[in-house]
Amino acid sequence: MLWDYLAGAGDSPSHSTAMQLDPLMDDQELDSRQSTGAVYWEGAARVSRDGTELGRAYLELTGYAGALRMGGP
Repeated sequence: MLWDYLAGAGDSPSHSTAMQLDPLMDDQELDSRQSTGAVYWEGAARVSRDGTELGRAYLELTGYAGALRMGGP
C-alpha cells in the first residue's frame, strides 16, 4: 500500500510495506452509475500486517469497476 502523509503528522510505514485491508461491514459498495456514473467502495476497514491488527481506517476506492463516464452520450 502506498500513500503520502503530512510531514510531522505521525509515523508512516515505508512504501514497501504490504498491508491487508478487510472491510468491517458488508455492502459498503455504492453503485451511482445512474446519477454520477461512478461505482465506488467506501467504508470502515481493519488494517493488518502479517496477521497482526495495526488499526482501523476509512477507505474510499474508485476506478476498479471501469472508467468513469464523463458527460455526453
